[in-house]
Amino acid sequence: MNMMAAIGTEPALSRDHVRPEFSPDRTAPIVMIATADLKVREALTGILARHRIEIESVKGVEAARGLLGVGSIAACLCGFGLEDGSYKELVKYAKRQTPEVPVVIASTPSCPNEYHEYLAAMNAGAFDFLCYPYQKHEVERILRLAVASSRRVAR
Repeated sequence: MNMMAAIGTEPALSRDHVRPEFSPDRTAPIVMIATADLKVREALTGILARHRIEIESVKGVEAARGLLGVGSIAACLCGFGLEDGSYKELVKYAKRQTPEVPVVIASTPSCPNEYHEYLAAMNAGAFDFLCYPYQKHEVERILRLAVASSRRVAR
């Protein structure tokens, strides 16, 4: 493991350094983070904040449905904890109403049965699953694939 990554800091980026973009056409995709869990929301937002991505955060299933209905969401990162329902409800809704929007489930620090939740999420139709603690490169890789998948289906 990189020592800088291990202590949570990274060297400053030079002006010449270009971060990989999530969008080949240079428009910032909108990613929804749906969770009532502040730790999960902060962790995911912290990883994505360094990229050219617009982030919309919601705490519940109804708010997420509203944003999905607008039609501008490229991908959804959904935690286990939602104020008014479960991630399974949101995944099933997205598969029915907005099949072009991939939903990635993000586990929480307090999930004792992660393997069972992984299977339940995938059976419900989730695009992928992220285990806490989140690895920066894994979040970026999965989200890049989700956004690319969303753009292919939407065309």
